[in-house]
Amino acid sequence: MPEQILEPDGTLWKPEPWATASAEEFSAARALIISLNEERRWNPWVAEDRADDLAAADAVFDQWTRAEPDFRPLSNEGIDERLKAQDAWIAARVARREAERLARVAHFDGDRAAARLRLLEREAQLEHALDGRAALASGERAPAMDPSRRAAEIEELDTRIDQMRTDVDRLRVLVGDRESVVDEHGRLPADRRAITHMYFRIRREREVRQLRASVSDIKQRLTSKGLDKSDRASLRRKLASDRRQLTQLAAMPPLTEANMCSECVSPSSWHGYTKWGGDFRDIAPCPAWPDWAACLQKVRAMLAVPAAKETVPATPRPQPLAVIPSGLPIAQVLQRLKDLQVEHPDAEVRRGARNKWEIWPATQQGGK
Repeated sequence: MPEQILEPDGTLWKPEPWATASAEEFSAARALIISLNEERRWNPWVAEDRADDLAAADAVFDQWTRAEPDFRPLSNEGIDERLKAQDAWIAARVARREAERLARVAHFDGDRAAARLRLLEREAQLEHALDGRAALASGERAPAMDPSRRAAEIEELDTRIDQMRTDVDRLRVLVGDRESVVDEHGRLPADRRAITHMYFRIRREREVRQLRASVSDIKQRLTSKGLDKSDRASLRRKLASDRRQLTQLAAMPPLTEANMCSECVSPSSWHGYTKWGGDFRDIAPCPAWPDWAACLQKVRAMLAVPAAKETVPATPRPQPLAVIPSGLPIAQVLQRLKDLQVEHPDAEVRRGARNKWEIWPATQQGGK
């Protein structure tokens, strides 16, 4: 066993006198620990999924120690001093940034801030129109369309595209450097992206954990023999949907603050107006964009009208005492009927939806 090895980061290591792990095993274990600790920043669940691998790597890592001649591990007092220095540095940085934010409040320009949002939306609308024109001209969109009608629609799109380009050019001049536009709180777009990035990481972790639990639960429920065909089909649809969402979220590469929208808790790549073809389930306008915000406001107003009206409480629909699904073994059906007879000796058996047997009180009229 070698006395010392030099790791790629320049640190020097040597085995403890009692060590059994080779240099290759130590290097592999150290690399795995570093890799998993880095990955868990974006995918926290990896620490649970690979807990056994991490524990085995720790056991190997502990058999080696630093070998630099002048290396001295920090004492408890030294660790405390380092932590205090870090806390002081962080506090000073926070205070400096807060002072800068407060100083920028006086520079807030509501018209410029609104123009910035309109510019972002207009650029997305222009991209959408250009994609639509290309799809229409190539025949990808509406391949059976009459040529004269296709030419007319392309001409109409060209007119709209020219208008959008003019508007975009005007807004770019008005806004100037869009990254220097502060909001009413004195925050720059980069400041808001740092906040949305933090919340998105929390949201993604929560959703991934919920979806993982849901997929596991549904798979377990599908092993039950008491499900009828309709319930089983519903669970399979739910399983497919949850798996699709889980795959999409879990496979996302690490995002930086620069990848985020400055106005909502979504990556900027998830924003835009839908394109022609493909699956763009997550592509949607930012709710802060003016045209889309006005559209959402109209929809909310429409949905609020029925809720504002007085409604007469609906009479509860009669329900059976019990339901026996089709497809069960005879012995199981007989046992359930026997149990129900003891509990409801005067009940009636009626045929329900999807060949189910429904148990109703003998005095219940109409059944449904």
